[in-house]
Amino acid sequence: MKYLLKLISVFLIFITVSCGGSSTTNNMSDSQTTTETALEPLQVSVNNTPSVGRSSEISLSFSDINYDVSWKLTGLPSGSSAVLDVSEDGLAVNMTPDVRGKYKIEVDVSGVGSETIELTAYEPLPFDESKIENYDGTQNISEMSGIFSNQSWVYSKSLNVQELSDLIDDYNLLSIVVSDDVLGLLVQYDETDTSALEQIEALKYEVGIDSVYQRTFTGSDVDIALDTLVNDFGDESFYDSAGSNWYLEEAAANILKAWDVETGSEDILIGVADVGFVPEHEDLRGKFIALLGMDGDRVYSDNDLSHGTAVSGTIAGIANNEKGTAGINWASNIVASSIYSDRYQSISDYHKYLNLLRYSTRGKSVNLVNNSWLPAGLTQIDSSPLGPILRITSVYRAIMESFDNVLHIWAAGNDSDDALVRNGALHINDFGDYSFLDNLIIVAAHLGDGRLAIYSNYGRSVDICAPAEYLAPANIVDGFSTYYTADRWPYSTNYSGAFNGTSAASPVVTGVASLIYSLNPDFTPAEVKEILIDSASEFCDERWDGNLVADINHAIPKLNAGAALALAQERINERIRIDHEITDRFEGTADITVSPINNNFHVSSIDYVSYGRQRGNDDWHVIDVGHLNHENDFTIRLNYNYPLYKVHVDAEVRNNDTNNTASVSKDYNFFVRYYNMAPKNNVALEALNGVRVQINKVGVPQIDDEAEAEDDQSFVGMFLEPGNYRLFGLKQGFVKAAMNINVPQYNPELPQEDLDIELKMTPEQFANTASVSGKITDEEGNPISDVSVRISGGDQTNGFFASAQTDSFGKYSISNISKLDPSNVKITDFEIMASKDGYELKLITDVILLSGKDKKVNIILNTAEEEETQTVYFSDDFETDKGWTATYYWHRQELAEETIANTFYDEGVEVALAPDEETDVPFLPAAYSGSYAYWFGEEATGSYENITTLFDYSNIDYSSTDYSSIDYSQTEAPYADPEAEFDYNYQYSFYGGRLTSPAIDLSSAESPVLSFKTWWEIESVNPNSFGYDIMAVEVSTNGTDFVNISKLNPYIDPNDDNRDAKPFTSGGYNRAPVWATETIDLTDYAGETVYVQFVFNTVDMSFNKFRGWMLDDFTVLESSKEARIASRVKPKIIRPKIKPRIR
Repeated sequence: MKYLLKLISVFLIFITVSCGGSSTTNNMSDSQTTTETALEPLQVSVNNTPSVGRSSEISLSFSDINYDVSWKLTGLPSGSSAVLDVSEDGLAVNMTPDVRGKYKIEVDVSGVGSETIELTAYEPLPFDESKIENYDGTQNISEMSGIFSNQSWVYSKSLNVQELSDLIDDYNLLSIVVSDDVLGLLVQYDETDTSALEQIEALKYEVGIDSVYQRTFTGSDVDIALDTLVNDFGDESFYDSAGSNWYLEEAAANILKAWDVETGSEDILIGVADVGFVPEHEDLRGKFIALLGMDGDRVYSDNDLSHGTAVSGTIAGIANNEKGTAGINWASNIVASSIYSDRYQSISDYHKYLNLLRYSTRGKSVNLVNNSWLPAGLTQIDSSPLGPILRITSVYRAIMESFDNVLHIWAAGNDSDDALVRNGALHINDFGDYSFLDNLIIVAAHLGDGRLAIYSNYGRSVDICAPAEYLAPANIVDGFSTYYTADRWPYSTNYSGAFNGTSAASPVVTGVASLIYSLNPDFTPAEVKEILIDSASEFCDERWDGNLVADINHAIPKLNAGAALALAQERINERIRIDHEITDRFEGTADITVSPINNNFHVSSIDYVSYGRQRGNDDWHVIDVGHLNHENDFTIRLNYNYPLYKVHVDAEVRNNDTNNTASVSKDYNFFVRYYNMAPKNNVALEALNGVRVQINKVGVPQIDDEAEAEDDQSFVGMFLEPGNYRLFGLKQGFVKAAMNINVPQYNPELPQEDLDIELKMTPEQFANTASVSGKITDEEGNPISDVSVRISGGDQTNGFFASAQTDSFGKYSISNISKLDPSNVKITDFEIMASKDGYELKLITDVILLSGKDKKVNIILNTAEEEETQTVYFSDDFETDKGWTATYYWHRQELAEETIANTFYDEGVEVALAPDEETDVPFLPAAYSGSYAYWFGEEATGSYENITTLFDYSNIDYSSTDYSSIDYSQTEAPYADPEAEFDYNYQYSFYGGRLTSPAIDLSSAESPVLSFKTWWEIESVNPNSFGYDIMAVEVSTNGTDFVNISKLNPYIDPNDDNRDAKPFTSGGYNRAPVWATETIDLTDYAGETVYVQFVFNTVDMSFNKFRGWMLDDFTVLESSKEARIASRVKPKIIRPKIKPRIR
């Protein structure tokens, strides 16, 4: 440890300290009197995170020891027999907690006073490094971050530990290993047991449970500080002659103007979670009221020591000392906690965050916390909603939801990327929805020219931007205080050498927010956040991208401290606040409450008018008018036509001290969406009437509202404000349905949300089926249409077996998903792939589906980055003939919308129309691109029936039901052995054909991949890969001898006994066909010349009146990692039962 401090002190990890007013103890002499003197300049430290069975040292430190000190244990949790062991010099005690809970230790300093230290001891977390995902036993565990594969936290804001325990008792495969009053219960399970994983998934549908997420791990040597490195990208200096304190000026954050209103208050405590603090720096002496985070055996680099120091100095450094710079808040004190993970692996970094939030002194708690660090560290992470970043940020999101009276300010990150890859993910809920927390602010960094810095993250999850690249305290070297100073270019420019990164921007926002709290400590975090954002008059809509300037799709409000303090004063002058609560979500009523902004006032009378208006319309329509005396709440009716509401209040407010009254006016706006919820049969997709619907808002421990549709009513209307909900459906003969939905906040910049919700209900006879649905958006939250979404059960389903395409709202749905493979073995987990040209392919793995439940999987697709031209070895969009060889009814077909129809369609006698078809007739689709595609089918019938074959059936009597006389030796399916080379001998086939590519030169290839678009509709009686209507892909190196490399058929036959006329398609069983993307790894053929062949074979003459198989946009190119991951699995021997073919 490189400590450069001159104090006799130990600044160590402190967990929970509650300091009350001083009082006398038995050790005080009669001449001593009780005093309220605070123990400044004393600092209280604890050398580790207190946990059961582990000794902790609590110590005092100060520079001039002239006092007698005594210690007393004044509070213990039930069942504890812990004692204090006082050190020889009396300045420290040791205690070993023996029970989880709070321990109170009173320390008395003669002549000064006493304080009570309140420590919370945690249960040690079981630590098995072999369960950390991606740990192979060879890495340095202290340098890793990740998740535990066999443990999850079950969190509830509304249920206590005992209530949670009672609920989990019903889950026999889950064991409770640790409990925590905030985090909830840590449960353990066998991660290889699919049933155990299903129980974890089922908890997410339980009323009262807010979230379930895997336990995270961050090693003690993982770099979590948000430092930036100098990036020499050219000779441009972006010179603007900005000075060292430029961020204080009007053109920057306008803090000089804010100081005309407020400079800070001692009543406000500012938390700083960071790494490395130098409390004796000349700009910080006396500013730390507690140091909670320096581990005695932690070796810090000089850079580590300077990071937290710079953050703290920016927020609350000493002003008017003619040294360095001035902190934004001159009077408030800092509670600092080092967030580095404890080397004691059974305690996690989020325990330390909890300690900071639990700190209190003299009745004051932390009002706000600055976070210029990364919970996940600087590891490479995936921004997908089910990726590692959300698993790591989920615990901090849960903590922020629990401590909703604290404002949490986080740096956006320094990746020059969408902030979702870092701390912006804190605004995303467990299901991948944008779900903005009112007490969370994500901060980007801008420069003196008003553009975002080259390193700053950006995107919709960023709330505000603030200056970086300025002078800030750094360290103490050889007894002298040092600073971050510009050495490359002037301040306020990219990589000036001054304090930079979003690490520097975040404390500027924290400092200004602390001034707003200083003006009125009764402001809620939501009100402070609103003031900071609403007061912005300028926006950052450009960013530096190397030497270039790039536009930002989501303009970010620019911090204006002067305007923010002025707006805060306006809010105070209004003297009242207005809130609302939806009291009946089905009938549509809302209670409006008018209350004083603080306890100095009360509301004596109210006149109100409520209004509503439609989206995109500026006209407000009066809903209700009223007057109240000595009442402060009233009810208004909601209207399904109006999502936007405004309440205007004229109130008489009386001062409780002077009895003077004042007339004040205030407008209050809120947003409510009206949804139509339509229950549907998950198998038949038919509307269901008479369903009883229940609503539970996440965070509420019981069902909020309940309504039952009439017997002739197939939908239920409901009013929902922004938030997360569970919907349940109950109907006799059906499994209880459950789904999770998110109602987003109103954003006029985004397209209108779809206001129709499908609640999929599974018939009891098909209880082993599930569904999955969700929404696909870009990084800004804009819906993406026409995305191909596919689901796979891996080897158990022969890869992808059902598909869907997103609609104009970005929504998709895949229903009637069997949970069992052909051998009636439960499918362990599923994969979901989303792809569209122009976006990065996304593969979501380890998706657990529950029988009778709709799994919500939202996906954020990143815009594909422009890369060097990818090597394409062969490409054909089929607009011209490039030399393909086609046999039988494979042919190049011109395809336009609704030009060729299936003439065999007979409303379900032999050919049925899938219930989700958009037309009344089964048309062929338009080509995926251009006008032409290859099709196995006949234009005259729109199907592959009645195609001439080489087999002579003229001698067979079809009038007889006795098929025993037929010689089936010639008609045996040629797929008996999937490991064979699949010799498609058409003298044994019924309807079949080959489509063969010209020669493709892969002599220079390393990892080639075949990609093509496909659309198909075949029979559903036995469409499995050992059944009928086989769709196979083969490869040859000589153009003659072909081997099978993939089959598009699933391993699973549908679980419907009445499926003769129903189709199986690229969209799934009895679902409309969709264009889907297939990718097949050809790495085994690198260096060769290959021919690719598509083989279609009906195998028999039954159920052949469907629309056939189509191909478009065939490409062989050098692969990306994602393309290889998404490739189909190699054939596997699974022999399903074949349904009798008698017709």
